[in-house]
Amino acid sequence: MLSTQVPLSVSDDRIERLDPQLLATLRDHVHRALRTAILSGRFAADERVNERQLAEQLGVSTAPIKEALLQLEAEGLVETLSRRRVIIRFNANWAEETILARAALESMIARLAGKRLKTDAVEALEKTVNQTRIASSNAAADDLVTLNEMFHDQIHAASDCGIWPG
Repeated sequence: MLSTQVPLSVSDDRIERLDPQLLATLRDHVHRALRTAILSGRFAADERVNERQLAEQLGVSTAPIKEALLQLEAEGLVETLSRRRVIIRFNANWAEETILARAALESMIARLAGKRLKTDAVEALEKTVNQTRIASSNAAADDLVTLNEMFHDQIHAASDCGIWPG
């Protein structure tokens, strides 16, 4: 018996699209977990964190912890002091200043995205907005942080702007 092969299209709903989060590296997962914990206030400003303890809590080796902490330091959320001491640097003033700066830059990025938007980007944004509504109605704070980052990343990608770190 001959089988016929039906070509798949992008809009084919027989196969669910992969969630990019599932494809992230261990370092990316560790970074996201630590970043979410810092931004949600689970760590106090100026609190010292220990790499080994973080590794134990997350069930990973210290290697992805170190990599994630380097990324968090580049984002200004932690600071590495002498003797590998890591201090949380996130506080309300920093958050307010960062939000204001990001809002100014992102409004320009959004304008570019609006001019360059493609159909697949619109569909991805709509999906993220719908997921955000669901997470909001369920009061899922961790999901809201992740979805907010995803939304902003999608706008950046749609803008095709190479100067903003996406």
